[in-house]
Amino acid sequence: MTGPSDPNGSTRALNVTVAVIGMAFSRDGRPLATTNLTKTLLLWDVTDSSNPQETPR
Repeated sequence: MTGPSDPNGSTRALNVTVAVIGMAFSRDGRPLATTNLTKTLLLWDVTDSSNPQETPR
């Protein structure tokens, strides 16, 4: 799965092991929420588009 575009127009992959079935950005475009087939919600810090990281819970 590709993540948000960086200023140069390229995309980065999120490290996921199960198919993502939904995703949404917050209004400010910084955190990204994804959900998958196991009904797990993950939050991602995408402020550095070259290195998206899952946020700790």
